[in-house]
Order: sequence, then structure tokens, then C-alpha cells
Amino acid sequence: MNSSRIPEGRSFQCFIPMPFKTGAVLRSPTNRAKISHIVFTISITSLMMSGVQTICTFMHTGVVIPQLQCERFRDVAEVSGNGRYLGATVGVNANLAYLKSWWGEGEVKIYLDSDTDYPTLNGTGTEDYIGTGWGQGAYANSFAGCLIADNERKQWSFYRLHVPDPVFFSNKCKVALQQIGGDAKAEVLKMQKAGAKLAPVTIDDGKQLLKLFKKGHVVKLDSAGLPDGWTNFYRSDDVSATAYFYLNTPENNLPSLQPASYRVAKLRIE
Repeated sequence: MNSSRIPEGRSFQCFIPMPFKTGAVLRSPTNRAKISHIVFTISITSLMMSGVQTICTFMHTGVVIPQLQCERFRDVAEVSGNGRYLGATVGVNANLAYLKSWWGEGEVKIYLDSDTDYPTLNGTGTEDYIGTGWGQGAYANSFAGCLIADNERKQWSFYRLHVPDPVFFSNKCKVALQQIGGDAKAEVLKMQKAGAKLAPVTIDDGKQLLKLFKKGHVVKLDSAGLPDGWTNFYRSDDVSATAYFYLNTPENNLPSLQPASYRVAKLRIE
């Protein structure tokens, strides 16, 4: 849970409280990435507090979802109970079938309590959610950043922590990320003709926003009468996320962590 990076970019610091009532167990991390040195310092403050909430984490990966399967949403996490959504770290291996197109047009949607079709909080793209815009370059701030932004390899890793802007919920919280990308119409048409699984959503020709998506029907971009312009489309990329919550109980409805063999299955490593 990286909340900030030291100026030289060689390590991370976390200032997020992890309260406990009667005790805590700290275990050494598993070094699957074969990092040469892992050093950590833990500070503990003794306080008498009432109504303490415990921190919970959940990792969800989409890497085993078959490539080229057009996905409308990718769930980040869903929990039940009274608590606070703290944020998430997200990793993206963009599907190479979509060429050089931008993958991050999808909205981050946060459904709270009695929300059904429409979320309480709705974003306008992954770059906007982490405090930047027009693409997603590498940077690090205290509560939002993108530590990997590799346009050549089509890989990104970013984080957003709701510390100064808390998100509370009374009985449940669900966070989802739309799987939407965008490019010029001619480029999206090229992908479509090459067989990439995608579903056009809108075309913006600078004068109007033409809505294209109809459930169960994929619009052919070479259809007569469609204007040229920026075209958003549903797509499927390899997306993994680790979400962070405070809950009023250490018990939750989240499944167990998937084994490492599952988490890296079909993962594109370059």
C-alpha cells in the first residue's frame, strides 16, 4: 500500500493507520519478484480508542479471462459492512490486439449502500481518477500516482488513496472499472476488421457525441453515415487490482487470495 515515494524514487513509505484491538501479527513478505533487498520499519503507537475499524485488503485479477473477450466492467472489489473505502492499486497489461489505442477511458464507479443501477461516485476516466489527464504518464504523489507508464510495452500501474477525501458506507460498497478505450475512428475500424473483439460506444466529431452502443449488437464502423472522430469502445485488457477498506469487523465477505499460479496465468511478461 504505497502512499508516497521518497524523492529519489528508490523506496516507498506508508502513513495509513492500521489499528487493532487486541493484537496484530506481522509476517515477512513473499519475495516473488526476486527483489535483491527488502527492508522495512514498523512504528506502533499505543492509544485507547473506541469504535476501532480494522483495515482489509482484497486482490482481484483478470489475467485468466480469455484475451479478446469484450468486457464491460472489471470489478475491483465488493464488501459488506460498515466502513470506509480507502482506495486501490491497479495494474494493466493492455491487450496488444488494440494496437496503440488508449485503454483508460473507462469510468471508476463506486456504488454505496442502496445504489443499484447508478453509483454515488462516478469518474470520467482512469487518468482523471488519479489526478492527471489526457493519458497517463509516470509520477508519484502522496495519495495518487502512476509508477509504471510504459507506452512501448503497454503496461501501467497506478494508485489512488481516499485519505483527504474519505468515502464512507453504512452496509456495502462495490468498486468497478469500465473497460473502455479510445482512438480515432479509422484506427478502431482497423482493429475491428482485424478481428479484435470490441464494441463501439461513442463517436465524438467535435460537434456532437454520437451514441453507438446497443446491448447485444456491435456497430460496424464502416457503416454508411457514421462521422469521423474520436471513438470510444468496450475492450478487454489484463487488469489486476488490490483494494483497501476499513471495516467495523475483521470479518468480511471477500474470498481468499487467489494462489500465485492463478494470478500469473496467461500474464503477458516482457
